[in-house]
Amino acid sequence: MVNGDTISRPYAKAIFEFSVESNQIDYWEKKLFFFSKVSESKIIKKILLSGYSYKYIIKVFSIACEKKLGKIEKKIIYLLAINKRLIYLKNIFSFFLKYKNQHNNIIKVDLISPFNLSNSNMNNISNFLKKKFSKNITLNLIVDISIIGGIIIKVDDLVIDNSLQTYLKQLKHILHA
Repeated sequence: MVNGDTISRPYAKAIFEFSVESNQIDYWEKKLFFFSKVSESKIIKKILLSGYSYKYIIKVFSIACEKKLGKIEKKIIYLLAINKRLIYLKNIFSFFLKYKNQHNNIIKVDLISPFNLSNSNMNNISNFLKKKFSKNITLNLIVDISIIGGIIIKVDDLVIDNSLQTYLKQLKHILHA
């Protein structure tokens, strides 16, 4: 079964490569963000999931975009509509951002902590991760009191879990074994 990521990735890659060639990465990031927000609105989402023709969907989507579609944007919307892919614009935007970060040698790190961290702590963690991955780091602090203490670091598929919650679960498992 094909999922949204499998469908979205090639469109995002093509748009990103075009944005690099035309030296308009920021422009296309803003456009895709806008298009993804339009596609996520309740009315548009309902229309995209309906059985309407691609011509009708293009017309409605264009109206919803308030005529902010240039020649290339219209071609992209047409291509996505004819292939019933407008519903995946949020995913396409997400992959576009990943390609942009790779291009700029940046990785996004989710840092989960039971409390807010000081700027000094954030800088220390960022510097450690920068050395470990040899990339620039963008930290996203998520406060989650359920982890009790410690931190969890998520980088793509890698998870470094140094939370007290995990240690307690491991201890419980050892004691019950």
